[in-house]
Amino acid sequence: MNKTLTVNIGGIVFHIEEQAFETLKKYLESIKIHFTTADGRDEIIQDIEARIAEMLQERISDHKQVITVDDVEAVAAAMGKPEQFSDTPDADAKSTATFNTPNNFNTGKRRLYRDVDDRVLGGVCAGIAHRFNMDPIWVRLVFFALIWGGGVSLWVYILLLIVVPKAITNAQKIEMRGEAVNLGSLANQAQTDTINYSGRNTVTRFFDSLGQIFITILKAFVYFFACIFGLTGIAVLISLFLLLLAALGAPGLLHPDGLFDVFVSPTQQILTVLAIVLVVGIPVFFIVYRIIKMLFNITTSHPMLRTGALVFWILGIVLGVIMIINIASEFSKEASYKELIPITQPLTDTLYLGLIDDPLLDEVSWNYSMGIGTGSHWDKNGNAKRLMIKKEVRLDIQRANGNEIKLIKTTSANGRTEEEAYQTASTIKYSINQHDTTLLFSKYFALPNNFMERGQDVRLVLKLPVGKSVYLGKDLEAIIYDIENVTNTWDDDMLGRTWTMTAKGLECIGCNLKDNNRHDDNEADEMQFETPNDAQIKIDSDGISIATKKDTIVSHNVTIDVNKNGVNIKTDKDR
Repeated sequence: MNKTLTVNIGGIVFHIEEQAFETLKKYLESIKIHFTTADGRDEIIQDIEARIAEMLQERISDHKQVITVDDVEAVAAAMGKPEQFSDTPDADAKSTATFNTPNNFNTGKRRLYRDVDDRVLGGVCAGIAHRFNMDPIWVRLVFFALIWGGGVSLWVYILLLIVVPKAITNAQKIEMRGEAVNLGSLANQAQTDTINYSGRNTVTRFFDSLGQIFITILKAFVYFFACIFGLTGIAVLISLFLLLLAALGAPGLLHPDGLFDVFVSPTQQILTVLAIVLVVGIPVFFIVYRIIKMLFNITTSHPMLRTGALVFWILGIVLGVIMIINIASEFSKEASYKELIPITQPLTDTLYLGLIDDPLLDEVSWNYSMGIGTGSHWDKNGNAKRLMIKKEVRLDIQRANGNEIKLIKTTSANGRTEEEAYQTASTIKYSINQHDTTLLFSKYFALPNNFMERGQDVRLVLKLPVGKSVYLGKDLEAIIYDIENVTNTWDDDMLGRTWTMTAKGLECIGCNLKDNNRHDDNEADEMQFETPNDAQIKIDSDGISIATKKDTIVSHNVTIDVNKNGVNIKTDKDR
């Protein structure tokens, strides 16, 4: 068991072992003695301590919070010992003295910064020049040429001005030049960094001010949109929390019924909502968390919070995948239930079709969306019962083989097994009423209590013998779809007319309807098109006209030869 201390190094608080503290203290004292007579001694020591603090911070992790002797010795080895550096200035040394660095500390990885000490506008070109070890004048000339040529590089420059950080500290300036950050390089940088604001030219100072204004405006926009996103995220989090409480059945909250709960059972609903809250809520929470930290300049972090949130987010994804598979499995099988509906043969040859004014719908308090309605109806005892209504009803009219009118109803549904799907299909309730020569259909069908959406639908086929007729009421638009007829008349145009079944098919006799199976004569009066070799062919009431500069036209495997004997047309299949 080692005794630990709390110390402040370079503005950062560390927990450090007592022995490590003594080692670090001796190392810093030797550095201070070494630079006792150096110009800018305080700045050099401050930069060195800041660099040591950065390196010590890199050695701290979630599993290691205390600085040890090994950490201090490793940092000291990387920074270098004072005795490694020659040309130590004495009391009579000039202020321009430099500190030579051993060869093993001369190299480092060049990092991209904006060089604010050698800038004309924002230091972007100078920073790029340092990154690639070249003269800044060439980079500036390239940017100027591109801006003069098209202006694209102006936006690139502005983007780099925003994205690339400035080299502010001496350590950053050393990294920008590709040198290793150690005692010698920090001392040299502190003594050679003599450029100040008063020494800059008027152009530079003007663009400094302009840049500060631009950055201030940009920050204002960033903070504005951060507030908007933060408030939106908080609203989303509150909504997700209320949704979860509603799914759990909390009193006073509107239950999430409607389109959602017609697909899932109560248990599936709770687990699905929980998965949605975890998968969506956790990322939104962290976005809001980061925005709050940025707005209020909060620097503290909680590693356990990130770890716990990541675990729960992964659990939410796993739960969501399980629920998707579970719900999808209930649609994996399909089955149909076919039934012949008894029809009283009408005394006349015409049967009138229309829709029922279903009194059940008047008793339902329901919301309707995407063809599905859910609500409640009340039985004779005044008890509310859940009801689901669907609009998936289709009526077709086909020719009968015999002399009787027949009506075939086919209900279908999905389920986890074929038996389950068949059971669901067979329990569909659908109303059909007949009054003498009038046959009425319901626009909807209802599912029994506690049944959910499983792809149920109703298909009706009216078998009409040749010679019999049907009158299609104008209210049938909701249930007919693409009924085949002789003239290929559209559904809307079939309504309000009497249609007779003939040997050719369903026909509206005496209606003089447009035959959509044929092209309009006006459309065929003239056709004009061009071939790939610039020949023009025109077909109209006067015949065929061909205009070409060549005797032979080849287009789409068709060869047209025009000569004194007439026109000869050949195809690759001699057709």
